[in-house]
Amino acid sequence: MAEVAHELRNSLAVLDSSLHLAKRAARGSAVEERLTAHFARMAEQIHAGQAIVLEALDQVRVGPIERESVELRAFLLEVASGVSRPDIVSVDVQAPSAKVEVDARQLRQVLLNLLRNAVEALSEPPGGHVVLSAEVSAGTLRIEVADDGPGIDPALLGRLFQPFASGRRGGTGLGLAVCRRIAESHGGVIRARRREPRGTAMTVELPLSG
Repeated sequence: MAEVAHELRNSLAVLDSSLHLAKRAARGSAVEERLTAHFARMAEQIHAGQAIVLEALDQVRVGPIERESVELRAFLLEVASGVSRPDIVSVDVQAPSAKVEVDARQLRQVLLNLLRNAVEALSEPPGGHVVLSAEVSAGTLRIEVADDGPGIDPALLGRLFQPFASGRRGGTGLGLAVCRRIAESHGGVIRARRREPRGTAMTVELPLSG
């Protein structure tokens, strides 16, 4: 997968450069207006392809676990602050001020994926609310990302963490597959459930040792 992604990235880079040159050559010509929409669609698909390549590379970049001590609430606040969102979406963090031993880099990758998915589910009016919560109990860290969006299609729920299973238009599902790989490499689990009356909750449980 890494070799294929590398080759695709090179091809997409050539296409991106050629598109830039074509746009420059057409600038000010009689055909520029007719080509503008085509150029925009080409750029959109190139960028979509580049995003898929990055997600594919994430699939093979899950390395060894390197635990470090982090202050849980401060860590979650920092992760949440790194997620861009429209004004119609609010994000709340609910977590104790506790020290935990985790692989901060890999856990950040999981949470950014889950938070971005939740925010995207709410990015159309009327918007909504996302809650990032955590608790530590019996040597296990439990983190949940919950939203009050439209919820997961029941037909997708059973295969949600498989590559290329996505309910999002244009989505690849690779992000959630990476989340599962990281959780399982830690000896943990990740689960998804529909909330009632609406919404989605994604729960990650990780042992804090071993």
